[in-house]
Amino acid sequence: MLNGDDKKTFYALRILRDVVDKKERPIIIWIGAGASRWCGYPTWKETAQQFLKNFRRYEHSFDKHKAETLFREEKFPELFELLKCTSPQRYNREMVSTFGARTTTPVYARFLNEVKAISPVKIITTNIDETLEHNLTANSVQRSDLEQCLNLLGPDQTFIAKIHGSISSLESIIFTSPEYSELLANPGYLKTLQFLFAQATVVFVGYSLRDKYVLDLFAGACGFKPLFGDGPHFLVCTDEFQDLPESVQTIRYTLDPYADHRSAITVLDIIRVVRNGGHVWFSPENESPAQMQELKSSYYISDIVPPGVWATTMSLELSRSDGLPPRDAILGQGFDDSELPDKTPVAMHDITVGLISFDQIYMPLGCAGRLHQLIGPSLFSDLVNSNIVCFVYFEREPMVMFRSIDDVQGGDIGEVHVSTEGGRPLTIDDQMRSMFRAIPGHETEIEQLFVSIRAATITFDHTRFHIPSLTRGALLHPSVQRLLGLSDAVVPSSFPRWTRFPVLRLAHTIQSGCACQSFAIPATKISFGSEILVGAAFAVSAARDWADTVSSYVLTSRFNTDLGHYIQSNLKVLETILKFRDTQEGFNLRKEILAELATNSGGDFVASVNAGLKRFLPTQVMEAAHDQLSSLLFKNQPESAVIPAVWTNTRNSDLIAKLWRKRCRKELEDYCRKWGFRDASACPCGSGEKLRLCCALALRN
Repeated sequence: MLNGDDKKTFYALRILRDVVDKKERPIIIWIGAGASRWCGYPTWKETAQQFLKNFRRYEHSFDKHKAETLFREEKFPELFELLKCTSPQRYNREMVSTFGARTTTPVYARFLNEVKAISPVKIITTNIDETLEHNLTANSVQRSDLEQCLNLLGPDQTFIAKIHGSISSLESIIFTSPEYSELLANPGYLKTLQFLFAQATVVFVGYSLRDKYVLDLFAGACGFKPLFGDGPHFLVCTDEFQDLPESVQTIRYTLDPYADHRSAITVLDIIRVVRNGGHVWFSPENESPAQMQELKSSYYISDIVPPGVWATTMSLELSRSDGLPPRDAILGQGFDDSELPDKTPVAMHDITVGLISFDQIYMPLGCAGRLHQLIGPSLFSDLVNSNIVCFVYFEREPMVMFRSIDDVQGGDIGEVHVSTEGGRPLTIDDQMRSMFRAIPGHETEIEQLFVSIRAATITFDHTRFHIPSLTRGALLHPSVQRLLGLSDAVVPSSFPRWTRFPVLRLAHTIQSGCACQSFAIPATKISFGSEILVGAAFAVSAARDWADTVSSYVLTSRFNTDLGHYIQSNLKVLETILKFRDTQEGFNLRKEILAELATNSGGDFVASVNAGLKRFLPTQVMEAAHDQLSSLLFKNQPESAVIPAVWTNTRNSDLIAKLWRKRCRKELEDYCRKWGFRDASACPCGSGEKLRLCCALALRN
């Protein structure tokens, strides 16, 4: 995820978006060794280590002591020169073996799809593998013909410039110190690079030790200013780099939750969205499936809301020891009726989908009491004891905090422990006892229930996933800003009060995604249209088919059936569904659904949104499941006919997001009317922009 805690990143992204949007300068993507790492190629250090191992084993004249000294001092060009002089034949064999063709990994496939979507694409790469040119349609320019790039800077031209050669032409590759010296002695080569930097904006992705070494050499030969020009250029990295020229801006990302640097790909997605006016998400071509053996046939339901009236938010005044006014903390997703186009309860529908389509159903532990109320104590105990229903315990909850209850600007996302009156964070036992009360005389039964729930509960690791930082990072993405109605002038750690609930919903969506990631849950039901935020924040491809569609067909012979309404009128159907789960047809259906899930394992979020499927399941699988379940239903209830009610459209995420923004806009307008803000006034969010160009513009549609 992008580093939303770094203000330099916020301003660098604004500059990048302006450059891309104005289209005054070509955009060149400098693809470094880190990108090839996503395809399984080794780093410079790993390559040197492997070469050393084989030269020690097979070359008797090899100067081991000198080689190990060079390796320890990370003087890799000198080390490769020593290896090449020792045995040119072995050196070449090792090169071909190391950098030959490899199978595209899911992460690299995601990277390629982002690059393809930036059309026309212009690439400079120091990588000698040929994965890029084999997967992209572009003019391939070798080092010896680098001047061709000058003719390809036009708006409709594409190129991949291999400035360090290609593995298919061993004499062209640049790895050793003499090869670098020869390169830097070529004035035409340096002038071409200098011109490209002067005429274009260069975005460095996959920046690594080798790329830094190369750029230091170039800068030493040309000087920083002549090489990089006035820019702007952008370095996508994790750490702050020193001694960079003023024309190079840093865009930082975090290694949370992935240490393989895949979050750098988000910057390419931002370029795509701005350049193409792109969709909130896009479906990658040839998406690689995840490794199914690592996933469980399980379904995460982010919330259970039975029929009735429910509070969805809580405000707290947090006292301060310094005597200043108390801080204002808001918890929960804060929905009101104006944001819900359909008031039909979906809890029973979601549970039924989970029972038909998956081996296990997961939900937050805080939903256990609601599920108990929804399906009754007997069935609840059966599902928990049989390990069909499991729970996730969250020790912390996302919250938004303002400096005081009167502040309308300066909101930030954080986390809070839900605690007892004594201030001790709630344990699993505390949370269970807050939801269930024993009827006098049944204390033993409730204690046995607690034992079962405790055994079915897993704890989410908040130290692995820092939800506030991930949320701030997501707020840097223009697609997320557009969905939430957040002005791009607003810093992610200082947003206005009228956007507090959309930001909290994003945080809850991210928390759900991280829970699925953590526990290998391949499908999730996100409530109230938040799946569209998952796509924007985590680059998940939109699914075309849905598990609830399949479950509806299996149960009723019709698609888009309101399973909840149907089951609620006859709870005994749930018992029949449990029997169906144990049949061969039920097993085959769940197995097929797991195999077809669109898990996008190269993304930052592997769970499929709302159990999306890549395509409809084979007809014979669904028909066999339907026939088996129908026979069980009619056998037990021969007098009842299955007459389904048509389920209203649950896939109205765009409409719901508009309703979110409409509510935020009304809050903003009410505030401006009360305090006399006009279109030309400074926006009350504190960004410094005029109201009509800031929050009013972001919330217009």
